[in-house]
Amino acid sequence: MRNKTFTTFDISKLLEVYPSTVSRWINEGKLKAFNTPGGHNRVLIKDFLAFLKEFNMPIPESLQLEKEIKILVVDDDETVLKVIKRVLETSGYSIYLAKDGFQAGAAINDFEPQLVILDIMLPGIDGFAVCKEIKEKCKKIKILGITGCYTEEIKKEMTASGADDLLEKPFSSEDLINKIESLLNNENSTPDSLSNEKEIKILVVDDDEAVLKVIKNTLEQCSYNLNLAKDGFQAGKAIGDYEPHLVILDIMLPGINGFDVCKMIKEKHKKTLVLGITGHYTEEIRKKMMACGAEDLLAKPFDTHDLVKKVSSLLKSSR
Repeated sequence: MRNKTFTTFDISKLLEVYPSTVSRWINEGKLKAFNTPGGHNRVLIKDFLAFLKEFNMPIPESLQLEKEIKILVVDDDETVLKVIKRVLETSGYSIYLAKDGFQAGAAINDFEPQLVILDIMLPGIDGFAVCKEIKEKCKKIKILGITGCYTEEIKKEMTASGADDLLEKPFSSEDLINKIESLLNNENSTPDSLSNEKEIKILVVDDDEAVLKVIKNTLEQCSYNLNLAKDGFQAGKAIGDYEPHLVILDIMLPGINGFDVCKMIKEKHKKTLVLGITGHYTEEIRKKMMACGAEDLLAKPFDTHDLVKKVSSLLKSSR
């Protein structure tokens, strides 16, 4: 796992010393550190490496083997570009800057970033369209949208376009770093026990087109095989034809409701996992869904990372 900043505990584990020893180095000015708003010490990787070099200490193997992480930043605001570049280069990332969609498209091929920080309001082609084009070409690239006009509607549209998360401007350097580390560290968040996620089939049943798109974009990025259904009839047909490993099932469906669909699935295919979703979550509804055979119930609206974790957990526990 690649860390851009270290806690005193992280360093103590790497160097096999007591955390109090690391704190003493910081207090004596030997090891450069900064304080978080909560008063905790954090050490940048470049400062940690400088400390090791100055005092002739061996560099831990885990740091030597780190691969370069490339981040493309796309924003038409020169000030924003400069601030993000300074913050991320200080944290050890390799940075490339683009001011519009055209430059971003060229950089995707030439620079080959692992992550793109993408402003939504761009001249010419907007961030939504840029995001879609990036994901169509390379699903593995993580995209962090940024915007000064944050609303839930914009977040939903950006997520539907393939973005992994959205950050509201203005943001602190610490929030930016934490968000990036979270996205990069969750790059392989699907179950380790699955030898080939592309063989994992997931059926999503919901009459809301927007919900279907969000779930489809999110789970396809994890290399799952997706099929969509808008009602109980389509779901019943897909169960037989598609034979999914897991069904993500909305409770409020037109015609036959999710409770009855869940019962039918479990009667015919006991091994098929069912994850219920609902915008009317209560403990009573959860108990009723579980009684129908569902493995779990997730409340709408949900964070896409929570969805991935829930799906991964269910699939992993079934093996």
